[in-house]
Amino acid sequence: MSWFGGAPPPPPPPPPADEEGLLSSFRRTIGLAPPPPPPPASKLDSVMGMVGLGPRREPTLMDEFNEATTLSYKNRLYGFGICLAVSILFFFLSVLFIYILLFAAFGVFYTIGNLCLLGSSFFLIGPTRQLKMMFKPIRLIATIIYLGALGMTLFVAIYTKSALLVLICVIIQICAIVWYVASYLPFAQTLLKKCCGACADSITSV
Repeated sequence: MSWFGGAPPPPPPPPPADEEGLLSSFRRTIGLAPPPPPPPASKLDSVMGMVGLGPRREPTLMDEFNEATTLSYKNRLYGFGICLAVSILFFFLSVLFIYILLFAAFGVFYTIGNLCLLGSSFFLIGPTRQLKMMFKPIRLIATIIYLGALGMTLFVAIYTKSALLVLICVIIQICAIVWYVASYLPFAQTLLKKCCGACADSITSV
């Protein structure tokens, strides 16, 4: 009984089923309610799951790529060593071509050496992880410039055979790979920016 002698107000009616379902779904979406329990599995599903015959999800394209490129640790070391040795050989030959002033051959052999060196990192780290590391935002520009310079060096060396253009493309390769490696070292890119700025100021002041 209330203070004024009247009957207490009736409690509010429960929300409709649809409204309650929407509210629960919203609370689960914002993390204020636990997810609904999964439907109970039958005894047959439980037994099949225990023996590995239960339902399996469809493999994604990345799953198939990882499975196709998965090697043992020993084979990865073999691949890394072979690619590294081939890259060193091509770098050595490219230096010889500079000595005899064959710049087109130098550009081709130097670029192939870089490609083999890149392939060695794929064997050592794994292709998926290496690609993710290469295309992180901090390395994206350097990666695109580096890969573009590799392609341009081969194109210029094979089709135009211009010594000047080959040297320019190789210099771009070197600058891009230095900037790429610097992204793994703390404050290295900042230091490179300051060094390049100081060099530019000294050149313009002459």
